[in-house]
Amino acid sequence: MTDLFSGEVIVVTGAASGIGAATARALARSGAKVVLADRADCADLAESLSGHAVRVDVSDEASVAALMREAGSITGSIHGLVNNAGVTCEVTIDATTAEDFQRMMAVNAMGTLFGIKHGARWMRGTGTIVNTASLAGMVGIAGYGSYAASKAAVISLTQTAAMEYGPRGIRVNCICPSSVETPMLHAQANAAAERALSRLSSPLGKVMTADEVAAVILFLASPLSQAMTGQALNVDGGGSAGWSMALLGALIGEDEVVDHNPTRKPGDASVVAQAGRDSDRAKHE
Repeated sequence: MTDLFSGEVIVVTGAASGIGAATARALARSGAKVVLADRADCADLAESLSGHAVRVDVSDEASVAALMREAGSITGSIHGLVNNAGVTCEVTIDATTAEDFQRMMAVNAMGTLFGIKHGARWMRGTGTIVNTASLAGMVGIAGYGSYAASKAAVISLTQTAAMEYGPRGIRVNCICPSSVETPMLHAQANAAAERALSRLSSPLGKVMTADEVAAVILFLASPLSQAMTGQALNVDGGGSAGWSMALLGALIGEDEVVDHNPTRKPGDASVVAQAGRDSDRAKHE
């Protein structure tokens, strides 16, 4: 791969697995000196990438400030930052507790705020910041109220930071993925329904992979996107562009709409429908 970064230091939070780990690998292949930050141990992965591993709790401002100091001390500055650490919560608004909401905001929103604030202080001349938001922050998705609110905050922070840090030559963008095949998705109770819905809504008939999302982050972190700042890019296989043929088929009768996408799985519509019925029953129990 092209040497896009030439030894420049780039910090990736949530780097132990999923999108973060895939991003760290992609950046390392492109010549970056990657600092992998996570609450979990990612020392082995960091060693394999000739990078640095740092334990961090992104909801703790002092912890994030210490991370940036350590990363900045490697060469005297930080060139790039990927605020990717995040958590999810699948619960209706009616059942949401204050603790649910506060946890989403503390990790997803405050973690991004702390990263931007302390990471930018170590950027000299120019720099790039890429935040991981979510499609849930762009459109309403039932059962994800707290998570969606925290990711909408990430989008707003991205836009505001782009305005504030632009005069310093720092670009700030975010990505808004739909469902992605990661350990976080695997751990969700509704994972099967979410995968099925993603395949139905995407005209490509697929669930995104961590490597595919990492490729978009790599683009935004690199000079290839130097004319872009303040943008929120949907990474959803086209699901937000309109009504896919498969989704129309599920609504009006699968035999009435032609859809030959081989990546789609038979029964996806039934899985989504059953999940909806289960959710409705749970609300009334």
